[in-house]
Amino acid sequence: MAISYLKTNPLNLKRFIAIVPAIDDVSFFIPLLKNGVRKGVKGYILAGKKDNFTKNTKDLCSEMEKVGLLYKLTVVEGLGHDFPSNFTFTSMKHWIA
Repeated sequence: MAISYLKTNPLNLKRFIAIVPAIDDVSFFIPLLKNGVRKGVKGYILAGKKDNFTKNTKDLCSEMEKVGLLYKLTVVEGLGHDFPSNFTFTSMKHWIA
């Protein structure tokens, strides 16, 4: 839902957290990534290994790497397109601080 919002309402942010993002069009994000690098944006992405969007999420991470945008991707074994039941912000707090 947040990814869809970003498509029509770009945000001026420094950090982001994406939990099992539904990324259907990686090409939409490519122009935004270069702008993100200039602003020093970095983020944390959590994906489910069984999620149909995980391939696109990994493709987006590859594009982020190409432009030097800092991110951490965690792929959870056995998780589909669901919010993890044991999720806490503690595991990513140091990364987005």
